[in-house]
Amino acid sequence: MINSSHKTVLITGAAGNLAGLLIKKIISENFYRVIAVDTRPINLDCEHYQLDLRRKSALEILKQKKPNIIIHLGVARNPHKHWQKRENIYFFNLDTTSQLLNLAKEVNCEKLIFVSSANMYGPSYATCGFLTEDAPLQGASKAPEFRDLVTIDMMMQSFFWKQPSTKTIIFRPCHIVGKHLQNAPTRYLSLETIPYILGFDPIMQLMHEKDMLKALMLALNSQAWGIFNLAGKDTAPLSMILQALNRKTIGLPQTLLKALMTTTFFSKKSSFPASELEHLKYSCLVDTTRACEILGFKPQHGIASIVKNISF
Repeated sequence: MINSSHKTVLITGAAGNLAGLLIKKIISENFYRVIAVDTRPINLDCEHYQLDLRRKSALEILKQKKPNIIIHLGVARNPHKHWQKRENIYFFNLDTTSQLLNLAKEVNCEKLIFVSSANMYGPSYATCGFLTEDAPLQGASKAPEFRDLVTIDMMMQSFFWKQPSTKTIIFRPCHIVGKHLQNAPTRYLSLETIPYILGFDPIMQLMHEKDMLKALMLALNSQAWGIFNLAGKDTAPLSMILQALNRKTIGLPQTLLKALMTTTFFSKKSSFPASELEHLKYSCLVDTTRACEILGFKPQHGIASIVKNISF
């Protein structure tokens, strides 16, 4: 365990829901000084700055704060907001991350934590068993909107080899679900009528938002570094998850559901791009052995409790 007294933690993407939960958790434990940063307005009881990290002036401000630890949650992922200007947001994500890595190097940051996603592996008919952290990142092959996230993941990997004095942690969690989140898995499971693809029933992993926070706190207080897959306690077929939710469901042929999703997405009646269909077809299960053995991460929530105890 590190001596966290008086250490400064810089958290990007602080206006996001997961970041907000994390900041409140860190503040409640009263071990760290928190600096929150986002391009959006921030409504949190901590030192915060509304900054664009691509700007030299923003980096100068943060250099003066000399953060000991950086947690990078500031990756833009809203499919509706950025769909029409995808190239712009691609370069925004890459430029922001590149500047953040420069900041970490210049202040000799002791720890850098980035939350990537197990979606980077990509669901596929060819996937067999549980994927380890060494599996190739093929998520952008059928979902082009993931290509900047794959690139950022690889940038982080390069950084921890080039900058060994900074302990870099990359988390690749499965679908995170929680009543405080507005991400795709939570939105999907909260639909009044949930669609699925006829003839497909992938095995799924879900992760409770509280377990994600637990993993982040373990990383914050650990000397570990490297890549860690994260998931909940168990797995279940999609059909069993939908049955447990006790919601209306509708099975549709893939071509019809794809056409429906494409139409409703561009008319803004749905927030799901058609590429999300791959997750309703094929499994993408991750092996969490490294997180368990090195970080001591043991999830508390299984799929049954996630479905039962979270109010959508």
